Amino acid sequence: MWTILRLRFFNDTAFKKIYHIKENLILLKSINKKKVDLQTETFFVSRDQKCPFRQHTLQYIQDKSLLNSQVIEIDSFDIILAMVSAQKGIAFLPESSLGNGFETANDIEPKVFEINFYIRKDSNKSIPNFLIS
Repeated sequence: MWTILRLRFFNDTAFKKIYHIKENLILLKSINKKKVDLQTETFFVSRDQKCPFRQHTLQYIQDKSLLNSQVIEIDSFDIILAMVSAQKGIAFLPESSLGNGFETANDIEPKVFEINFYIRKDSNKSIPNFLIS
């Protein structure tokens, strides 16, 4: 079965989009972190150059005239969450990451992302209900 989850449009004629959801991107911090000073804070991003969360973070840093040296690249979403949980920094991540010891870092307006689900056109498979309910 070929099911693809994408945060960007997927332009391949062998696949068809079968579902999409919208997710808010928020600046996430540990609930135990009392103060966030954006001028000195470490921002964790994916090492994936095409990751829209990474791209949003880098644009935010540029727009706010923050330093590129405040960015640390990490290979794993789970490690980013672990570093934020350990109060080592903050990250722009999906709002669904809230709870479990996390909260929004400040009053930054969330950015909406569309998450698309694709399958091969010749497939009779569908997305499992637990993913979309």
